[in-house]
Amino acid sequence: MSHVRIIVDGSIVVNDNLSDWQARPPEYLKRMMDPEAGKNEPYIKAVGITMADALLTGHDVAIDVKTNGDNWSMDVSRSLAIALPASSVASDHTHTVIQ
Repeated sequence: MSHVRIIVDGSIVVNDNLSDWQARPPEYLKRMMDPEAGKNEPYIKAVGITMADALLTGHDVAIDVKTNGDNWSMDVSRSLAIALPASSVASDHTHTVIQ
């Protein structure tokens, strides 16, 4: 099951398993559906796309957003979340910066 941690300007806003969100989505994620959210949080759609990718690919993801006035950057780290047999465990880690 995929896990996501979202940090915005040093504060953890989400730290939860993605599979639990179908039954009880966090308030933070509900804002992604609000057309007004993009005005105050222009990065929120990029966060949503990254979380959807993690859910579909079975990865854990850590998203770190930094804002500075009208500018923002997003650092994404992901790792394989699916448990594999010990004989075939492989490292799968990527790191992407979106600015």
